[in-house]
Amino acid sequence: MGSPDLERIKSKLFALNLRYDEVDRELSAKRARASRLQAQLEDARLASLMGDHAGDPAELGPQLEHLRGELDTQQQLLERIQHSRWETRLRYMLARRDEIKQHVDRRRAERGEGPMARPPGDEEN
Repeated sequence: MGSPDLERIKSKLFALNLRYDEVDRELSAKRARASRLQAQLEDARLASLMGDHAGDPAELGPQLEHLRGELDTQQQLLERIQHSRWETRLRYMLARRDEIKQHVDRRRAERGEGPMARPPGDEEN
C-alpha cells in the first residue's frame, strides 16, 4: 500500500504540522514580548507622571504597535495553515478510502467475484 499520491499528501500534512508548530511557538513568544512591552509602557507612563524615568513612552508605544501588527499577521498565517491542514486531512482520508476500495476490488477480481458480489454469508436461499 501507499500510492504516490497518498505519500505526497502525507508528506504535505507532515510539513504543514511542522510549520503550524513553528508559527505557533513564534506567536507565543511574540505574545509574551507584547505583554512585557505593554507592562514597560505602563510603567514608563506612570513614572513620567511621577517625574521619574522608566523608559520612553514615545519609543515603547510604536514598538508595541508594530509588534501587535506582527501578531495579527502571524495569527492570520496560523489560521491559513490550520485551514490547509484541514483540507489536506480531508484529501488524505478520501485518497485512503479510494485506495482501500481499489484494493478490495482487486481482491474480489482475483477471487473471480464481480464488483457487485455479495459479501460471504449474505447469499440468498
